[in-house]
Formats: sequence, structure tokens, C-alpha cells
Amino acid sequence: MAGQQDQQNYMVCFYLLDKCNDLTSRLQKYELWKRKLEAGPMSTSTINFQDGFIGGYKAHISTVA
Repeated sequence: MAGQQDQQNYMVCFYLLDKCNDLTSRLQKYELWKRKLEAGPMSTSTINFQDGFIGGYKAHISTVA
């Protein structure tokens, strides 16, 4: 079940995407964010990029209980 921290993770991820003007930068931000999530104490495990958001990408964050 998604909690407050997960919602914050969502917002940060969207913010990072919004600051990227091209695909290469966006993918680099994705990799950086993914490493931060994996290294941190958050419950978020994966971020999958899907068509339909800023620049053709949408962040979807899956959480583990």
C-alpha cells in the first residue's frame, strides 16, 4: 500500500523528468534516481517508464510492502 513517502518519491521523479530536455538526459536521470532508490531506505523498488508523460515518458513507481 502506497504511503506518504511513496507519494513524495513520485513527485521528485516527475520533477527530475521535467528538467530533462532530451532523451539522453532523461535516461541518465532515470538511472541516477533508480540507483538512489536502490541505495536508500525507501520502500520503492522499481521505476518503469511508459509513454504518455513529459517528453513521451511517464514515471510509474511500484512499491513493496
